[in-house]
Order: sequence, then C-alpha cells, then structure tokens
Amino acid sequence: MRAEELLETLTDEELKKRANGCFIQAENTDLYQQVGAAERQRLLTEANFYLSALSWRSDARVARRDFLMEIGVMVLIGVEIVLSVIGLRAGYEQSNILDKQTTALIHMDTSTAATSDLLQKLVAAQNASLNILQQGQAERAKKPKLALYVGNISLDRASVHPQPLPGRAQTVASLDLLMKNEGEAPVSTYRLHAVLPKGVGLFSEQQLTMVPESEAPADPRTNRVTLQLPLLPAGETIRIHTQIVVPNGYSRFKIPFTVDALELRTVAPLGSLTVIPPEKNLNYITR
Repeated sequence: MRAEELLETLTDEELKKRANGCFIQAENTDLYQQVGAAERQRLLTEANFYLSALSWRSDARVARRDFLMEIGVMVLIGVEIVLSVIGLRAGYEQSNILDKQTTALIHMDTSTAATSDLLQKLVAAQNASLNILQQGQAERAKKPKLALYVGNISLDRASVHPQPLPGRAQTVASLDLLMKNEGEAPVSTYRLHAVLPKGVGLFSEQQLTMVPESEAPADPRTNRVTLQLPLLPAGETIRIHTQIVVPNGYSRFKIPFTVDALELRTVAPLGSLTVIPPEKNLNYITR
C-alpha cells in the first residue's frame, strides 16, 4: 500500500496510536547494539511520519476553512453590489415613469437611501473579510520558541563542575536540562544537538533516545550528540536528566547546544554550557 493510500484510510486517532506505538517500541530498544540503533531510528522516522501527517491534515483543515469563509464573503459582496445596481436602476426608471415632480423626488430620495444602506453593508462586508484574513494570517504566524535552561538558569549563564571518580581518570557532572516551549504553537518531534570536545561524553535518561550521527563533525576534534525528543506543547517544559563525563586533563570549555524541528524550519542555537573541571585534575592541557 502506498503512503497516500495508507494516510487516507487512517483516522487522526489511529495516526496518534501508531506514532505512540513507535515511540514505545523505540524506548524498549537496546541503545548500545548496532541492530538496535538502526531499528530505533526506523521507528522514530516512522513516528515522525505519522506526526507530520497529523500536522499536514490540521493545516489543510485550516486552509479549507479560510477558503470557504473567503468565498462566502465574496458571495455576500457580490449580492450587495447586484442589489445596489438594481436599486439604482429601479430609481432611475421610476423617476422617468412618474408624472409628478414630487413623486419623482420621493422615489429618488428612497433610492438614494437604499443605495447608502447598501454601500454601508458593502463596507461592513469588506471589513469582515479583512478581519477574517488578518485572523488567519495571525494564526499561521504562530510558531514554537524553544529555550534551554539548567534548572532555572539560562544556558549561557550556567556552569557545571565535574567531580572526580574514585579510582578513575575521569570527572562526572550530573545536571537537569529543562527544555521550554516559550512560543505560541506546539512543536512536534524535534532533535537536541550538543557539540562536545573529543573524549567528552554526554548521556541522558533511558526514556530519551540517543540518535547516532550520520555525518562526521566539521571539526575532527569534536563529537556531536543528538537526542530525539517528543512533542512539546506551547508553554510546556520537558526535563532532561544528563551526565557529562570529562577525562582528566581538560581545562574549562563550553558545550554549544542547537535544536531543529519541522516547525522551526531551521537549526536554532540555544546557547552554550560552561564546564569547569577541577584544577587538581589538569595536566596543563589547554583545549
């Protein structure tokens, strides 16, 4: 069955159930086996396909509603114009038929009043059409706006201090990242990216999916980690518990974060997190 045939046969509720089923299966996939990572990516891609189909259907309904409303307004305007022309013509013909000047003046006054009333209705109809168009444009202009915090502190102002691990040549910092949707529209499945220095690791909770990178980083001294995250409504927040593992010998460095989603139409920067390893673990290496 082709994709368009499948989407035509599924209801919105069935699309949601299929997307949720893919997410549940992806969460139960072993993150550290090559076959599991490929299957998880396939499930996430399928879930995103169903969510995108829901978004397209919603946009199509809004566009159809606006189109029908615009047609209705145009029909009303056309009727008002026809009635105005008929009223003017009737007044003109009656003025020629009537013999008495007083009667002609009365009919002319009546025709003028009717024309004025029709023109006022026409202006009101045009204003109503303009308001409908403006409301539609305002609705379509609503977008999500994602921001990343460490606790209640914005990412650019936050810093973490990894602590040594007994018997290991590494330091570890645990922190909660808060992704907030500060915009006016929800965001569907989206991806959070972090660029790490070579050797530094970033790990998240089990219920979030670590996505393997398909392309090598532009800077060979860095690695990029990507987290696939679920739908986030406007005004809502999602908590991401993470651990940063830093080998001994690193001085202070920053981890830049970016995010991309279908609704954002571009990769958006979120800021950089400052990491400050303990001085006693430095081997005078500057990176």
